[in-house]
Amino acid sequence: LKSHQRFSQEQQLCSPAMTYDSISYLFWALYDRLEQTTTALPFASVGFKVSSAMVLISTPVFLLFSLSAVWSLADVGPVRKSFSTILILMVGAPTFPIVACLSLAIFWVFVAIILLGGAALGPPGLAAFVWFMAGQSTCEFVSNQQRRRNVVVEDIRITELCVGLLMGVFGFFTFGMAAFALTLLKSPALLAAFVVHSLTHGCPAVAKTACCFPLALAGLFIFVVGGAIALAIGIALSAVVKLVIGGLWPAYVASGWLRLVP
Repeated sequence: LKSHQRFSQEQQLCSPAMTYDSISYLFWALYDRLEQTTTALPFASVGFKVSSAMVLISTPVFLLFSLSAVWSLADVGPVRKSFSTILILMVGAPTFPIVACLSLAIFWVFVAIILLGGAALGPPGLAAFVWFMAGQSTCEFVSNQQRRRNVVVEDIRITELCVGLLMGVFGFFTFGMAAFALTLLKSPALLAAFVVHSLTHGCPAVAKTACCFPLALAGLFIFVVGGAIALAIGIALSAVVKLVIGGLWPAYVASGWLRLVP
């Protein structure tokens, strides 16, 4: 709702600038969607709930393993085994989930703080590092170019530049659009092939896991879903890159070859 209100206000203020309005609307729409996603799925609370549920589910399993290990001791009599069993059932059974859940709460709080700090301080630090490296590279490049001021250079005329730009526009609306469309058209087949390939090679491996079958099945599901999402993002990025290169590369090649024309 906020994004639509901002978009309508900007459209009233500067109605001729449709490109700016579209970019502004897209930005606020993505921002609101991201905010809704993080609000609906807070990773720290979800991680704590899931891990706590796994602790509660694992408690009887660990009790069974502990009792089996105690009663399998060869050098201990049945009285001591019975005493150890009573201690495990009376102390270990209620203490383990409480201590584990408290430890998980502390862990997820630290994870949330670290990720929040990384989200707040990471981009400025990365931007400062990129600025420093780009500035250093620029200074070195400028210094190298200043030493070569007396070198005779070759250039193209304005008409040749216009021809190169026309070639870029032509390539953008022909080869670039064709590559963009073909990339999107083949994306369903590529995603289906990824899913089928992953399930074909993953299901036999999961079937071989005896006691870890649920965890292996969950891991395979996460891998297939996450891989499909990452592949879809990569396909979209590839389509945009092909569209841009379809316009830039012909213009660059045309301008470069036109330097040889007398």
